[in-house]
Amino acid sequence: MLAPMHSPLPAAAAPSPAADVASASLPPAGSEAPRRVLADSGLFMAGHYQHTCPGIAAARTDPLRHYCDEGWRERRQPNPYFDPGYYRARTLGGARDTKPLLHYALLGSSKDARPDAYLDPA
Repeated sequence: MLAPMHSPLPAAAAPSPAADVASASLPPAGSEAPRRVLADSGLFMAGHYQHTCPGIAAARTDPLRHYCDEGWRERRQPNPYFDPGYYRARTLGGARDTKPLLHYALLGSSKDARPDAYLDPA
């Protein structure tokens, strides 16, 4: 009697590296850890953020605090090389409850996730 043949899973069924990156854990919401991580990473550019969000500068609001509390939800760009909408769609599967730049700083950059449509870190 012949053993049944098993066909390999189609490529679409294999987990993608982006799925692994998206499912990893991040610091809890509301903690100071995200601000420290982004400040230490060099990925947040306060001058760029204030230039593209003039209301932040006019209100004399700390740009990093604003980005961590509100700006990421508003899809504001933390630097000219990171597109949060692109990253969210491509790497996070559209998840709206994950801070894209924080995710990139902690996990995405080490997995060669693309920060925007034009830069390829690989």
